[in-house]
Amino acid sequence: MRRFLEKTMLVCMMVVLLGCAAPAQPAMGDATQVPAVAGMGLMRGQLLDQNNQPLANRTVRLAAVYGEGDQQAYIADDSGGVGGVTDAGGAFMIANIPPGNYVVLLVLREGISIALMQKNGTERIIEIRPDALFDLGSAAISIPQ
Repeated sequence: MRRFLEKTMLVCMMVVLLGCAAPAQPAMGDATQVPAVAGMGLMRGQLLDQNNQPLANRTVRLAAVYGEGDQQAYIADDSGGVGGVTDAGGAFMIANIPPGNYVVLLVLREGISIALMQKNGTERIIEIRPDALFDLGSAAISIPQ
């Protein structure tokens, strides 16, 4: 009987200790599990190349858009800002984005980025809203050879 109680106590202690462990990192597509700061936005998406192959392990940055109407501009700054890295399937998640308009940039190498474009050849401008998820979906980027 004593052995049974010792084993039972050991199992209970293990369960308690496992419950105190740090939570697992959220999956890329599970926006409800990503911690976010109140008032900030969240973005997810998947980047593909021109052949619809995932762009794996690539740095993604958001460049803030300044101005209004036809007088808009952004600065492609690879050194910092809001961004993330794609997973093996090209998926990414960026949390805690200040509300505003952005252009999605794929960093090719330090100092060289390309923007996500619309079909008409202009940069795609996205709006991040406070406390909201922007789902980019799957987007293809043509990478120059």
